Amino acid sequence: MFFIMGVNDRQETLRRENMIVHSACARYGMVEIQMIQSVFSLFFIPLIRFNRRYYAYFHCCDRSYPIRKEAGEELRSSPEREFRESDLLEPTHQNPRCRSCGYLLQEDFEFCPKCGDPIK
Repeated sequence: MFFIMGVNDRQETLRRENMIVHSACARYGMVEIQMIQSVFSLFFIPLIRFNRRYYAYFHCCDRSYPIRKEAGEELRSSPEREFRESDLLEPTHQNPRCRSCGYLLQEDFEFCPKCGDPIK
C-alpha cells in the first residue's frame, strides 16, 4: 500500500487594516493581519490543523511582527475589532528614521548623515 502524506504551512490573509502610522518606522502604511497554520494532509486532503500563529505585516517597512494568540483570535472572529500595536508580541520601538529618506538614525543625531535633513 502507498500513502501520500505530509505537513505543510498554509498562510491566509485575514484582513487588511486601514492606513496607520507604524511606530517602528514612523511611516504611514497599510497593515495585513495574517494567519499561518500547520496542516497534516493525507492524500492531499487536509485532516488536522495545528500550530496556528498570527502576524501583522506592515507594508510601510516590509516587516512582519507576531501577534498575541488571543488578539489574533479576536481579530479573526470579530470584524469590528481594530488592530492595535499593543496586540504585538514584540515591541516595535527602534531608533528613529529620517522622515525624508528612511535612514536609520541614532538617538543623538540632529541631522541625517545620508540626506542632511534636520531631525528635530
